[in-house]
Amino acid sequence: MGQRNEVAARAEANEGLTTLLSPDELERLRRQGRALTLEQSVRAARAALDELIAANAQQ
Repeated sequence: MGQRNEVAARAEANEGLTTLLSPDELERLRRQGRALTLEQSVRAARAALDELIAANAQQ
């Protein structure tokens, strides 16, 4: 059962990262004058992944 939860957490995290790093989302941020560098994008993606996995593990 634990492995299934981890798989589900990773799937949800991947979905969240796809949204976070989607071209539309990045373009929206650029229009707002808060353009992200590649390094900032990677850091944000890693933070989002950690949060999603932690949240799913608590459920």
